[in-house]
Amino acid sequence: PVGEKPTGGSAEGKAGSSTRPKTRGKDHQVDDGVSLGEPTTVIAPKLGWVGVNGKERQVFGFTDTEGTLVRGGSSKPFRALSELNAYAMRGVELVVEMQELDDAWRADIDRVRQSAKAGAVQVEALEKALPAMTRRMGKDSDFFNDVNGYLTAFEAAKAFPDRIQALAHGIEQARLTLVAVVADKAKDAAEQAARAVAGAVAAKEAEIKAANEMFKIAFDIALKVAAFKWQEIADKAFALASEKAFNEAASLGLEQLKTQLAKAKAKVQQIADQAYAARIEAAREGLASVVGDMKTIQGEFASALRQLASRQANAQNELGESGDTAVVGKMVGARARQIADVARSRASCGLYASVADKGKAKVMKIGEIFGKVGAFLDESAKIDPAFDRSKPYATSIELSALTNSKTFYDWTDSVSTSKAACKAALDWLNSDDDASPMAAYESVLKVVGDGISRPR
Repeated sequence: PVGEKPTGGSAEGKAGSSTRPKTRGKDHQVDDGVSLGEPTTVIAPKLGWVGVNGKERQVFGFTDTEGTLVRGGSSKPFRALSELNAYAMRGVELVVEMQELDDAWRADIDRVRQSAKAGAVQVEALEKALPAMTRRMGKDSDFFNDVNGYLTAFEAAKAFPDRIQALAHGIEQARLTLVAVVADKAKDAAEQAARAVAGAVAAKEAEIKAANEMFKIAFDIALKVAAFKWQEIADKAFALASEKAFNEAASLGLEQLKTQLAKAKAKVQQIADQAYAARIEAAREGLASVVGDMKTIQGEFASALRQLASRQANAQNELGESGDTAVVGKMVGARARQIADVARSRASCGLYASVADKGKAKVMKIGEIFGKVGAFLDESAKIDPAFDRSKPYATSIELSALTNSKTFYDWTDSVSTSKAACKAALDWLNSDDDASPMAAYESVLKVVGDGISRPR
């Protein structure tokens, strides 16, 4: 029935697989069009392709009675057809956007899985390298210092992302506290307005306005700072043993916020209501303090990352000097790459999971609009007889619209499957058991640790 969801749609692709039917936009041209239904004299142009159940399905556009794609019109029916063409294109664009995100997380998780499998193959070789490491420990003090230095630097840097995330939460809480102080003052003024003289009310309103103005820029910056993906960027910096990306992304907002809060301090002292000024200053100082702590830990993290990069390079060089221990050196490097790949995969999986339902709802809404074509044709036929559903032109429109509706609805059926696969991938990425993506690579640290702790 017109307006109802067509049946027969099936989920697209295999859960967890990286093989996906491609969705392409209007620039992908194969031929001029395809005839829809009999009898018909109208050619429905293809506006794009949507991958459904492993096959590409066309999304059709709508022409006037002369076969020209409708892009406006003087009458209500043709203006409505123009809107349907816009919906068709937007539907294809949405599917393309969602497909790209879906493809991205699947490619990332495949890379992590392949690396995890490759690492598991090397575990036995790592164990065999233990005696050789022990022998070198007894003969070469530089070997011990470099390998042990890497372990120490790794553990030192490892703690920073969680500490940074905790401070980011502290910035947000301090920002909300400062906002609340100003809001409380506004509430006080409103409650006193009924009983205060006009002059006193005006004075209080002026103070509230001044407080809002002095912190306006700081509030805006603090909101951006709090929303910054601190832990994600810190995890990436740790994985790559590189301070550059973290510092470039984080420094500017912190420095600006610190400057604005310092400027506000002098202005707070000018507030006539001393009790109000004291509350604002306490809240301002609370935010400034946690921002200062974040700046400090940022510097400490940068230092720890420089140390880690240096120690990791030294350890790899020492381990690579002997064929008996070379596999350990290679695994140290592979471990760092796997950490980076896991962080990237978490980000792409998280992004897809966060937008999947919204994207599905938008595409489903477009499918619903096309499904209501019958009512559109019946109303349009009252204005223009060409839209009578017994006429070939109207028949072509109806077939095109219902085909689009079914295509978009069928595509949305795949989103739940993809989201479930994405959630399963995230669970695996966050696991820490013997089957986790880092299990084989964590054994590197154990082997290295055992190698330097055994009696020599």
